[in-house]
Amino acid sequence: MPPETSRSHSARHEQTVAGFSFSQRKPDQEFVIRTAMQNPESVVLLSLDDSASSSPLPSANVSLPELAPQHPGRDRNWLAHLLSQLNPRKYLAGEGDDCEAEAVLAGLLQINDYLDESHNHSQSIQGEGQDVNGDYWHGIMHRREPDYGNGKYWFRRVGHHPCFDLLAPLAEQALDECSSPNAANWQSRLSGPNGWDGAAFIDLCQTAEQSSDAELTTAVKRIQWAEMLLLLEHSYRQACGR
Repeated sequence: MPPETSRSHSARHEQTVAGFSFSQRKPDQEFVIRTAMQNPESVVLLSLDDSASSSPLPSANVSLPELAPQHPGRDRNWLAHLLSQLNPRKYLAGEGDDCEAEAVLAGLLQINDYLDESHNHSQSIQGEGQDVNGDYWHGIMHRREPDYGNGKYWFRRVGHHPCFDLLAPLAEQALDECSSPNAANWQSRLSGPNGWDGAAFIDLCQTAEQSSDAELTTAVKRIQWAEMLLLLEHSYRQACGR
């Protein structure tokens, strides 16, 4: 069954999954885990706008994860329960590496702002896997903690990740569409001679988090969301041996 768009979910004020009801205050984030629970493969097919585009870059007017989030409150206990019960190995098909199933868990927790819990999974597989996806999730976690220096350390360990080639043009698009006068300066910094620069993106996240430039912050959130969806898809495919 193809996944529904976030618009169709947003039109409803309350949903129930496995006996837990929840509000639609953050439909895009909640859609990720809800879709993953119903059909893990369809999580890679998310569409966040009315055009059903396959691009993971969302529009600028949806609620997106913060760059340095607080731990989710009690109103999201239903989600914490589902995540704690999720066993990707039960759904994954093929001859993938078990460590990538841990990376999928780290990603689902991270994308829903459970940083410490995500850290437990990513740290358990450090240095493992063809593309060290766990180390990438580890770096994202510290960037959002925020511990920017530690985040850069983990991105150095990752090296050049396959998601970088897909992320660079999406970041360029998000900054092109950003009205902040500071956006253009960051475009050249993010894509250096060796392609996407994860350390420069950490600098951008820090700048946006510590500034009052709302337009730039929105653009950075869009890039972060695209990054996490791309890495979640990549982790899932490797967990299935693809």
